[in-house]
Amino acid sequence: MARDSGGERLYRPRPDDGHRHFPVCRECGLGLAVDSEEVEQWVARITRDVGFHAVDHTVELTGVRDGCRPGPADRRTDF
Repeated sequence: MARDSGGERLYRPRPDDGHRHFPVCRECGLGLAVDSEEVEQWVARITRDVGFHAVDHTVELTGVRDGCRPGPADRRTDF
């Protein structure tokens, strides 16, 4: 889930044809839809292997997108 600057979750409407997975940038909060078929196959396989059915899941992907990464001049060197 995307979050605002105070950490509050921001929600998107769920599409009628299923759901999507969105990596969300920890710097700017931008979330971009990605192909979720691999995630869906992984969930189906691991839950089947342990004997679960009618499974719902939540996947949260966060990172820092290329446009938000500090450039070489912005990087700290005084560690």
